Amino acid sequence: MVRLIVGKMDADGFFGHQAEFAGVEISSYTDRRGAVYTLYKCSAYTQWDAYRVHISDETHPEAPIYQLLPYDEQSGRYYSRTTVGK
Repeated sequence: MVRLIVGKMDADGFFGHQAEFAGVEISSYTDRRGAVYTLYKCSAYTQWDAYRVHISDETHPEAPIYQLLPYDEQSGRYYSRTTVGK
């Protein structure tokens, strides 16, 4: 089980939540600014491969940003990126 913090700092403080999904870490990459991108393979899907990316951007310690992608802003739901028919 993967457990991650998702959220960001704004004028009123840190707003976020803990996201949880069945999966395993596949790879991690740190960009030149210091943001960390971690790729996870979701194991709850058996008919296709599904992936999520967690972005941990602490380049500004006073305003960290933690994202879990893919995320649909309109519906407020997280989805798994899939590849079908490999």
